[in-house]
Amino acid sequence: MKILLIFLFSFSIFAHEYQFENIIALDNFDYESVIYEDDKKVILIMNNGNCFGNNRSCYRYEKKINALAPQIKARGFEIYNLDVSFHPSHQRYNIQKLPAVLFIQNGSLLKILEPNTCNIYERHPDCRMRNLTWVNYLLQETLDTITQFL
Repeated sequence: MKILLIFLFSFSIFAHEYQFENIIALDNFDYESVIYEDDKKVILIMNNGNCFGNNRSCYRYEKKINALAPQIKARGFEIYNLDVSFHPSHQRYNIQKLPAVLFIQNGSLLKILEPNTCNIYERHPDCRMRNLTWVNYLLQETLDTITQFL
């Protein structure tokens, strides 16, 4: 019983750690009813709970999106976050790398972006640079996609 209470307490603390005021955090149980509404343009960022630490690169991506959110929202988009660490909803979309960015308009999935990173076994000369700068590449792809779907 104590273990269950500790788990529930730690989960409730974790759920409140999401600190981006311009991005709405969703849960895995009803996110589809929110993002697939008609007459809505949505950006959904799927990530793992590990992203919430300040030293994680996916946190830096969300921090940059949060800073740009007023301009993005002015173009009619709503921005949501979905933590898939407890329920792997991203697998439904065949997403391999997180954070992934989904673009949904009028109830239809338009595009999925994933970070352009290399795994530790790849030996391409540009892998080291890509792993250091994927946040900026994903951010640029996100902004380009927003412009494309206006």
